[in-house]
Amino acid sequence: MESKKKLNIGIITYIYAINHGSILQAESVKHILKYLYPNSNIKYINYAPKRGLLKEIRYNIINPRPFSGFKIIYKFFRAIKKFEFWNNLVVTDDLNKIIKLYNKLNLDIISVGSDTVWENRPKGVGYAPEPPNAYFISNSNVSKTNFISISASSDRSIEDSWPEKSVIPLKKMLNGFQFISVRDSFTKKMLQNKFNASSYLTPDPTFFLDHDKIINSYKLPKKINKNFAVLDISDRKLSKRYSNLFKEKGLQTIAPMTNRFADLNLRGEIDPWQWALLHYNAKFVVTNRFHGTIFSIKGLTNFISIDQSFEYKKGAGSK
Repeated sequence: MESKKKLNIGIITYIYAINHGSILQAESVKHILKYLYPNSNIKYINYAPKRGLLKEIRYNIINPRPFSGFKIIYKFFRAIKKFEFWNNLVVTDDLNKIIKLYNKLNLDIISVGSDTVWENRPKGVGYAPEPPNAYFISNSNVSKTNFISISASSDRSIEDSWPEKSVIPLKKMLNGFQFISVRDSFTKKMLQNKFNASSYLTPDPTFFLDHDKIINSYKLPKKINKNFAVLDISDRKLSKRYSNLFKEKGLQTIAPMTNRFADLNLRGEIDPWQWALLHYNAKFVVTNRFHGTIFSIKGLTNFISIDQSFEYKKGAGSK
C-alpha cells in the first residue's frame, strides 16, 4: 500500500560486492521503495564489511587473467558512482560502529537486503562476517528506527550449521524487524524453525525493476554477433557440450565472465546493465546464476538453468 507520509529511508545491502546481480538488486530495492513511498528521501547506507570488501578485491585481482580483474574492479566502481549515498564509506566488521552509524543517521526506516544478507558462512568464505553482523541489526539494537527486509535470503546456509552461541542473539535481532520478506521458501522455513521469526515470501526485487527504460539506453560490444547464445556455467563437460551445440546452430557463444569453450569472454568488458541486456538479446541462455535466470525470464529468452552446488545436493534447496 502506498504511503503519503514523507520518510527518511536507508537501504543497507551488498552494494560493494563486486557482482553484477548485487548492484541490480540494490537498484531494484530502491525502485520498490520509491513506489511504496514516492515522497520519501531514499538513499543507500554507504557501508561495506571490511572482510568482504577485501575478499572481493583480492578475488578479482588474483585470477587467471589479472588484467581483466583490474578492469572488473574499474567497471564496478564506475557503476557505483551512479548511486547516491548518505555519507562517506564506512568499512568495518564492528557491530557497535554500525549501531552508532544508524543512531547518527536517525532514519525512519532501514531496509535490509535484498541478496543473501542472512547467510551463515564460515569465516573468510562469505561476503559478510559470520553472524551476527551488520545485516542482522534491528529495532532491538536501534530503538528509534523501524527495520524491514525486502526479499532477503540466507542463500544455501544449512539450517543445522548455525553456531549455537549465535542463535539467541540472532533470534532477538530478527524479531526486532517490523516486517520481513524473503525471496525463497528455504529462508522462510529456516527463519521460522531456527529463530521463530515469521516472514512473507516474495519474488526477488529484480523482477520488478523496469529494466527496459534503463537497458535500452545501453549497447553491447560490437564484437558480439546478432545471433548469439550465453554460456554461463562452470561445469567443463556441460560447457563443451553446449558450446558444440551452439556452433552447430550457427550461434556465437558468449561468456559474461570467463569460459574456455566460449567464442568470446566478457570478463571486465561489460557493466551490470549490459550484463542484463546480454540475457535479454540472446537467442539462448545456459546459466547456473540466479539473476541470469531472472533476466532470461524477463527478456522472454529461451534458457536452461542448472544448479550443481554442494549445498543444493545436501538438501539446502535451490535458488
